[in-house]
Parts: sequence; C-alpha cells; structure tokens
Amino acid sequence: MDVNGVVVRRILVDTGSSVNILHLETFTKLGLARERLTPIKTPLAGFTGDSIEAEGSVTLPVEIGNYPDIQKLDMKFIVVDLACSHNAILGRPGLDDLGALISIEHLCLKFRTPIGVGIVRCDWRVAREYYLQACRGMGRREMQVHEITERPAKKEMAPRLEPGVELEEVGIDPVRPERRKEVSTLLVAGHIREVKYPDWLANVVLVPKSAAWRMCVDYTDLNKACPKDPFPLPRIDQLVDKTAGSALLSFMDAFRGYHQICVHKADEEKTAFITPDGVYCYQVMPFGLKKVGATYTRMVARLFQDLLGKSMAAYVDDILVKRPEESGHAQDLAECFQASNNEAEYEAVLGGIRLAKAVGVDRLCIKTDSRLVVGQV
Repeated sequence: MDVNGVVVRRILVDTGSSVNILHLETFTKLGLARERLTPIKTPLAGFTGDSIEAEGSVTLPVEIGNYPDIQKLDMKFIVVDLACSHNAILGRPGLDDLGALISIEHLCLKFRTPIGVGIVRCDWRVAREYYLQACRGMGRREMQVHEITERPAKKEMAPRLEPGVELEEVGIDPVRPERRKEVSTLLVAGHIREVKYPDWLANVVLVPKSAAWRMCVDYTDLNKACPKDPFPLPRIDQLVDKTAGSALLSFMDAFRGYHQICVHKADEEKTAFITPDGVYCYQVMPFGLKKVGATYTRMVARLFQDLLGKSMAAYVDDILVKRPEESGHAQDLAECFQASNNEAEYEAVLGGIRLAKAVGVDRLCIKTDSRLVVGQV
C-alpha cells in the first residue's frame, strides 16, 4: 500500500479496529512532521481494557492495488507511539472507504476501483514470520503461568429459613394499579379505544422500566401472522465508528415515538388486548409488534434524510446530534428540531392538551418552534 507517496508494507487488516492506526515510527520514516498532527482528546482502548493516548490524527493520500486496478483516496490515521511488528493497521473505517471484502481462506482483499475490482494478496510466509517475531518479543512477565495446587473452598450454603410462629397475612390485589393508570392515560390521549367482538385478543404484561412499570401487550400470535418488514436497522458498529472523534454529542430519546404513527383503521381491532376493565385496541402503533422497529426506522430515515450520516445518527427512537468541532453544534440542533416539525408533533401536542384537560389543569403554557403547532393550537 502506498501512503503519502511511499510504499508501506506489513499492514495488519483488522476488522475489530474502529480506527486506522499508523505507528509513530512509521510516521517519522514517512518524513512527516508532528505539526501535521491534529490533537485527539479521546484515548484508544483495546479489548483487554488497556488504553493509550494517541499522538494525534492525520489524513494522508493512499494508493492501493496493482495497475490498472488501483484505488486512490484520502484516509485518516490515528498516530500512536507503540512498538509493534507491523507498520499500520487498516481498520473498519478504511475498509469501508475502500468498499473492501476480506477472504481469510485465500488471504486476499478485494475492493472496488474506478474500472472494476482490485485484489491484493498476502504472503503467508512473511505474515507467519512477523507473527512469530511478535510472539518472541513478548516478555516472560506477560506470559506467566500460575499453577493451581489447591481447589477453592466451596461457598457455604445459607441456612434455609423456616416459617416463624408469628405470621402476618398480606392481601395481594390481583389488579395492578399500574395497569389501570396506563390504560386511563392512553384513553385520555386518544391512543386506544374500547372495542367489542374483536378477531384477535392478547394479554397484557407489565415490564419493569427504570423506577416505573411499562404496560406491554403479548402479540406473539399476531406476530406469527404478520409478514416481516425487510427495511434494515442501522448497524451499531458503523454508528459508533462514525461518532468517534466528535467534540460535542447531544443525545435525544423520542419518548413514546411509536405512538406518533397511526394504525390503519381496518387493522386497529387486530391489536386488541384484554384488561380487568374491558377490551381495548390501539389507534396508534404499539410496542411489541414485529414490524414497528422497521416502520419507525423508515419514518426517521425519511424525516431526517438530509441530516443522517452528516450531523445526525439514529437507531430506532434514539437520536444523536454530533459535531467534529465545538462551533456549529447549536446550528445542527436547530436543523434537527426544524426537520421534526411535522404533523406527528402536532398530534403529540394535542394529546398532551387532552391529558391536561382531563386532569383539570386551568392554565397551560405551550412553548414550541413549530409553525404548524402555533397556527393550529
């Protein structure tokens, strides 16, 4: 691989590395000055938990392949002062930029080029030689073997508690108050309605959520009858790689964002569930259905299509606004909020107004930057 006009050999291709690494010794031999390094505040951590402070980052021109199948691009490297048998590490960002695929069996790397597909191959003899060299360089202290001569003592079993003489009877209410509270809240907000003679019927399950309880419906049978939505969910490792190195991060949680999507009128009764107070069905998209994750991800992708991959990253209802430098982060947040001004937000505000009216609120102050909400409320 040609880096900054110099052929660099002994490059480790590591799909487990979230950054491209260039060792300081190699950086110096390339004739580069430290003034070209951009400082990095975040240390690098390995899978063993060890961390190392980086010298900085640098973007260099890279050329890979054999003529005429050559790919030229600018690649960002993190420079570290660490003795190693190889000169650089090609991590996931570099492989993603190349559009590369690795074959472990054939020890080769295929990548796209302007005229076709390029191939670079590894010499297994050279690779094995440097692997053995790295193993011999390990100190004895790092490879100490401790012999265990004694078995660890077994933990003593705690004595079984026997019933005491004085017992206190405690009555258990079969109707959980959390269930009734959740049903009443959804009724007031207009998210559910009462239904009679439904075709489907599911049970309610209370799931602990932080310090409260969340009401979930067991849609196991309904999910078996529903087709799977093939819309892909974002890959978490790619989101983490693109977020690394950002100076400022703002995390947002779309609380009950699923309820901003309405269910088709003809399909509402298929979401019916039973409670001690009656049978209800959802008018908005509930939790627990097989297709809700893909449906919500599709909505987010269309709503923020101009921002995702640039200043925003999203995984279902978790949204992140990022910025490589501190300046301009407020503008990115403003663009994010401006893009979210849609009819779903208007319906969410109306749901809050209905809830406030139901509990007897006399005065209500609404602050929003949405022209739709201001013009209609």
